[in-house]
Amino acid sequence: YTSPGKIALVTKHAGIMPAIETAVNNPGLIRFIAAFQGIFDFTGFSRYRDCQSCVKNELGDITTNPEYRTWAEQLSPLLKAYNGTRLPAIYLEHKIVDHTVSPVHSFKFIAALQDIKSDNSPKLIRIDNEISSKNKKQELFLQTDRLSLAMHMLKMNVK
Repeated sequence: YTSPGKIALVTKHAGIMPAIETAVNNPGLIRFIAAFQGIFDFTGFSRYRDCQSCVKNELGDITTNPEYRTWAEQLSPLLKAYNGTRLPAIYLEHKIVDHTVSPVHSFKFIAALQDIKSDNSPKLIRIDNEISSKNKKQELFLQTDRLSLAMHMLKMNVK
């Protein structure tokens, strides 16, 4: 199950960035990407207070640093989706209440990918209404969904 076209990446937080870059730079290698905790757009960080300070401290201010702006635009998964970049099947989760990254990023990302007419691989989003991450039963259901969809996309037959 590790040959090209039979690889699934299941990631969390910023892990979706390298997952998307891997899929874009190696067409046909990745068949499925699952990400939980949403997706974000580096070019929009300055609009969200909770994200702004950590990004500015580590990478600089996007509004005053043209080099950082160029880098952020090249890496932005949202801009890749708007540009029609074809990606493998994607399952994305985002909490409806997220103090770090607005769920709007995830909504726009999936909507832009679903709008690509020539792409027939599924692009799914699940909005989690649970405020607490301490609900172990809910987490078990979510993990089951992620892995089941990955196995389906990889055409794994479980006997």
